[in-house]
Amino acid sequence: MRKLTGADKTAILLMTLGEDLASEVLKHLDPKEIRKISGTIAKLSDISQEEVDSVLGEFAEQAGAGGGPKLGGRDYLQRVLTRALGQEKAAKVMEGFPAAEEAGLEELKWTEPKALADLLLAEHPQTVALILTHLDSTQGSQILSQFPEALRADIVLRMATLEEIPQGIMKEITEALQGELKLVSAPPGKKSRG
Repeated sequence: MRKLTGADKTAILLMTLGEDLASEVLKHLDPKEIRKISGTIAKLSDISQEEVDSVLGEFAEQAGAGGGPKLGGRDYLQRVLTRALGQEKAAKVMEGFPAAEEAGLEELKWTEPKALADLLLAEHPQTVALILTHLDSTQGSQILSQFPEALRADIVLRMATLEEIPQGIMKEITEALQGELKLVSAPPGKKSRG
């Protein structure tokens, strides 16, 4: 079996879709991509069943394992809107959608500051700093006032020196806190950890 390039694999996958589906896919590509794929399709001949099976197997594996292209989510939406509307219009549309971290924080924003402070007391000061920087300043200060003075100073220092937050960290933190909030607010007898 010959070594297939990415363009070869794309062309083979499109050809296995059939003419109707392949033409639908091509409608959504830019002219440069269409030319590249079309040129590859025109050059490909004598494709073996082994090559087709290999391409379909690789596609199915990537699509099913989560290691393939990421579908959905904010980044996906940004790319699709930019292609469809251009960068400026896409940016305007995206303004209406909070980032995943911000969406997760919405629930925390409606939580009583004392209750949230009680939960955060068990967290590392860096985690507390991350969360407080994402909350409304009034709520953040109310929560911060619940901490002992030494811990408060540590948290404020961490907030002031915070650098870029790795993607996904805030989502993990807010999901964990939301789980804790549900445990705290669950009716007696329903508080189980797993």
